[in-house]
Amino acid sequence: MPAKSHKNPHLYQNSSSKTIFSYHSTPPLQAYISNYHGEVKIDRLIAIADVYGRSPLAITALTSAVAELRATTQDTSRYLSLIDRLSQLGQSHPIDREWIDSTDQAASSLFATIDSDLNQAKSSMDKTAIRAGYKALADHCFIRGDFQGAFKNYLRTRDYGSDTSDTSQSCLAVLRGSIITKSYAHIGNYVGRVDQFPDMRMLKNGGRGMDIEQKPGGGAGGALSRMMYALNDKIAATAGLAQLAHGRFLAAGRYFTSISPDLIDELSPHDTTTTTNNNNNANTEQEAEDGQGQGEEGRTWSRLLAPRDVAVYGVICALASFDRGELRTRILESPIFAPYLDTVPQIKEAVHNFYNHKFTASLGALDALLPLLRADIHLQQHLATLYQDIRWKAMRDYTAPFSSLDLNTMAVEFGCRDVGGIEKELAVLISGGKIQARIDSHAKVLYAFKKDARSEMYGAAVEAAEGHVRDGKALLLRVSMVKNDLVQRRGGGGGGGGGMMALPDRGEREMRGGRHRERGGGGGGGGGGRERGERDRERGGEEMEIIGDVVMEMGGRM
Repeated sequence: MPAKSHKNPHLYQNSSSKTIFSYHSTPPLQAYISNYHGEVKIDRLIAIADVYGRSPLAITALTSAVAELRATTQDTSRYLSLIDRLSQLGQSHPIDREWIDSTDQAASSLFATIDSDLNQAKSSMDKTAIRAGYKALADHCFIRGDFQGAFKNYLRTRDYGSDTSDTSQSCLAVLRGSIITKSYAHIGNYVGRVDQFPDMRMLKNGGRGMDIEQKPGGGAGGALSRMMYALNDKIAATAGLAQLAHGRFLAAGRYFTSISPDLIDELSPHDTTTTTNNNNNANTEQEAEDGQGQGEEGRTWSRLLAPRDVAVYGVICALASFDRGELRTRILESPIFAPYLDTVPQIKEAVHNFYNHKFTASLGALDALLPLLRADIHLQQHLATLYQDIRWKAMRDYTAPFSSLDLNTMAVEFGCRDVGGIEKELAVLISGGKIQARIDSHAKVLYAFKKDARSEMYGAAVEAAEGHVRDGKALLLRVSMVKNDLVQRRGGGGGGGGGMMALPDRGEREMRGGRHRERGGGGGGGGGGRERGERDRERGGEEMEIIGDVVMEMGGRM
């Protein structure tokens, strides 16, 4: 059956085998951005504006970013910078000076209140109050756009935790700050700290649902277990983002595909927003005093990641790095990952078609996601590498069943403009040892290397014969050493841990034995001689064991 043409020309290979993107469409902005909330929504809108330059889409994205920023933050400096960007694109946008002044005034007043409460808590040495003060200060810095200040204050809360819950919340806050500020070096350290919690170790060893089944009505034990389950999923999400940032796609894919669907609700955007106008400044202050506000778990995690991100990141990393067995167990047959996979039909179609060797349809589904993925804040810098790895992996799987393959057919299957492009890609894979084949450039045919069963059999026979020769030499060497009384004494040989030495010959040993018998004298001496004889025999047995070990080691080196 002839292969179908690769319809979507977003991704192709040029003559130098480098991945090139050509974009002829724009992403559906509103459908895409509705999955996010707060700072992550603003960051993604700005990323879209950066990628699409002076297009109408960029103007729409910046305008939406201004609206989201006013609705969910108090970052007046970023508001002014976005207005300036719009003016540079020829789009006039009025500056709300009244909102800026009232927001700055309310923020200054709130900061003074938080700082006063924190100093009072420090003077009274109240750990709980100090921790709440640092958390409120971090939340305030976060909503003002001072992410580095928020990160530093979240770090300070870890020293004032009174129980596992406090420590885990501090670790999660630090992890969130690490993702937002791109300080990925801290993530591995805090993931390790959380993994050392006794309840977390019990969860990993005993499996999900252990304590909840014992206490279905809730209670302290059940609540703690549920907290550990949620904590484990959030740790996997942040660790996956960190591994993706470092280009470790295999580890990132495993983290993303292990996140429980229980986290979907917290990752979904909430209707509740933190407004910053004059009518609700009192509410904002009350939230900060209560230690909530931006730190509320259900809202904070929707500001970091969306369920569709888990599906997209997990599948793309998996396609680039998983083998077929892991792809089946962790994605296609996984009840854990299935709810995430349903959130992005294109990515579900891509992974199913890839597993079933329908590479044209799979690559086409991935190409359809390119207009969005190129503006993804976590994926864009690795997109070319990931797509190239997926494409080359598809080529390896495509060529594996055939002894010979027409390159013209393969070029159509993989959407190359000419057969020369696919030939250069295959040459790279062959030179890298990823495909065992050779190319007939004249006939445009790929020939796989055939295994010579006869040569393999002769090779195995020669290897077995060489092994018998080595064993024979080792046995002869052992016999020779025993015959010449060569041993290795324990503890000898100085710093080398023992050395070879020659025992006295038989005549000398007999003379020594005679002198021992003479000194032994009567019955008492005979008893002493027998004891020395027993010790000599025991030592001789140990020496023979050492001889065997040394000979076998020397024989293995021959």
